[in-house]
Amino acid sequence: MTLDPRIQKFYDEAADAKKEVRRLAMDIAGWRIEHAEQRYYYMTAMPGTPRLAVEVCQDVVWAMKNGRLDIAARLIELVDQYNNASASADMMALRVERESHLKTVRAREDGDLPDYLGEEPEVPAVRLSPDEAKALFTPEE
Repeated sequence: MTLDPRIQKFYDEAADAKKEVRRLAMDIAGWRIEHAEQRYYYMTAMPGTPRLAVEVCQDVVWAMKNGRLDIAARLIELVDQYNNASASADMMALRVERESHLKTVRAREDGDLPDYLGEEPEVPAVRLSPDEAKALFTPEE
């Protein structure tokens, strides 16, 4: 069945608009996910709650209400993976920091002092008279 070109033009415009709305919806969803931690920090006083889980909660509810349990399950799995990986990264970063600190402490105990604690030539302090300071730091009118 072919349509009159005058009618097809409007169907094409509607399809283009729908495609653009889908693209914008994906951009908005991506922004929500990327900024979930920052937004949630300002909205609540519970910093220990996973921010990504709170952000996608409405999407999981939507998926369950509309019979898309596969999407809901996948979202829950991905949030769990994100939380586990983020927590592991935080723990590993803390471990690396502690190991570096311990290495520095042991080096100092062995007598290996950092460069800034070594011998340096005495440098005279720069001192200005009250008149010189007033001339240098008073804004010009």
